[in-house]
Amino acid sequence: MKDLRVRPLEKRDVSEVKDIYTLSGWSVTEGGVESWLLGGGYIKTYVAELDGRIVGKVGLDTAFPPYAEIINIVVHPDYQGKGVGSRLMEYCMQEAEKGGFWIVYLMCDPLDVGVHRFYSRFGFKPAILGDREDPRESTWLFRFGRGSFIDKFLHDHPLSEFQVSEHRVDFRGRRLYRMRWIDPVTEDCLELFLEGQPGQPDHGTMPRVSGFKLRLDDVVVEALAKEKSYTISYDEPGGFIFEFENRSDDEVTLTLKPLTAPGVYIKPRPPRRLKVEAREKLTLEFSTVLSGFFRIPVIYLSFQTVVSSLIVSVNGLNGLVSAGWKFQP
Repeated sequence: MKDLRVRPLEKRDVSEVKDIYTLSGWSVTEGGVESWLLGGGYIKTYVAELDGRIVGKVGLDTAFPPYAEIINIVVHPDYQGKGVGSRLMEYCMQEAEKGGFWIVYLMCDPLDVGVHRFYSRFGFKPAILGDREDPRESTWLFRFGRGSFIDKFLHDHPLSEFQVSEHRVDFRGRRLYRMRWIDPVTEDCLELFLEGQPGQPDHGTMPRVSGFKLRLDDVVVEALAKEKSYTISYDEPGGFIFEFENRSDDEVTLTLKPLTAPGVYIKPRPPRRLKVEAREKLTLEFSTVLSGFFRIPVIYLSFQTVVSSLIVSVNGLNGLVSAGWKFQP
């Protein structure tokens, strides 16, 4: 389907997109579709067009770097199995990576093997497993883009075996979900610890990487962001504690770099470079502050969560920790 093109949703497409949803068994109004035009550049909707006809739709949220969420791929029944969904997926991942959003995540049915097979073709891995007995508890899948620290670890350890926890596990006093890659040859290991929950409950929080553990050669380190509060507003910052432990027998060099959305700031500014002695534990306190330039329409996101992140570099090897709070307008 070489004439198939993907482009942003326009007002003239609203009726056709609504019809695709109706034919696919989903309920949406034209007003609901039109509201997708109000994302302010952070919440994008794309359509697949073939010979002047809309044949598919997908949403892409790019509010809080490095995370992007792919939402609701819908393809006209007459065009399913013809590459429309794949083209929409490829377009979203390209747009995300161009914008520096190298963790792409999405929600899917925990029992739909066909859907799992489709997403696995694009490099998605299970991150938070849904309850197979409860259809409301969907599974979250994560994909780590080119140039990310996960991508680098897998490039350097091509035989790594992947594991995902069925339930939350203990990590530094928190109960979090775990993704783990282990190289059976070198025994090097990368573990990510995720905050979130199966599905999308009203009280839920955006899935994110709260901490990591890295074992690489003689280096063994752990890092975690712990929220001190549950909400954030223009008047009240969101506090968090950054914990770092060097479990190695040698000193490591640690650098921290904020990674935030426009109008979101981490204070005080993290130190640029720290020497962490062997077996030393480090604790730093930060606040995430919203300025008047914060204009993300959080109400339209899957979760009304504000997220700020730190790029954590250990001897030049990057990791990531993120903290999140429910937004109070």
